[in-house]
Amino acid sequence: MTKRLDEGPAGSAVESSATKVIHKAWGFWAHLFLTVLRRLDPNIDQYDDKLAAFCKNRLALTEKKRIVDVGCGAGDVARRLSKMGHDVVAIDISQELIDYCKRYQGSATREASSGDLLFHFKDMRKPFAQEEFDGAICLGVTFGYFSEDENLATLKAMAQALKV
Repeated sequence: MTKRLDEGPAGSAVESSATKVIHKAWGFWAHLFLTVLRRLDPNIDQYDDKLAAFCKNRLALTEKKRIVDVGCGAGDVARRLSKMGHDVVAIDISQELIDYCKRYQGSATREASSGDLLFHFKDMRKPFAQEEFDGAICLGVTFGYFSEDENLATLKAMAQALKV
C-alpha cells in the first residue's frame, strides 16, 4: 500500500465512502479534461508557457526556489517551473492525475538545468509542513469549492507553509 501525504502510518487514514466517491468522480473528469480535451487546443503550450512565466514574475523567482503547486492538475505549469530550475512539489486530490503526471514526467526529456519535480496525492485542506516553500501557486479553478471555514483554513495552511 502506497502511503499518501495526508495519511498517518500506512493504513491509518479513514476516508468516508462519500469522500472516496468524490475523489473517484473528480479524478475521472479532471483526467478527461486536463489530459485529453485540453490538448485539442492548438495554442495550449503557448498558454502554459505564458502562465509559467507569469508565476515566475509574480513570485520574483530570480534564483532557484522551492515552490508548491496546489491543485497541479496535469502538471503542465509545475513541469515548466522545474525546467526553469526551480524545485517544485506538485499536489492534487486526484490520484489519477498524479499517476498521469508521474508517467508523463518519466517519459519527458529533462533538461540539465531542471530543478527537482515531485508529484504527490494530497488534499489541499490538509496541513503542509511549516516554512517548507519559498512560494505557492494555486491556478485555474482549483480553489473555492469548500465551506468558508475550510477555504480560510486552506489559505492559512498554505501561508504557514511559506518561508516568508
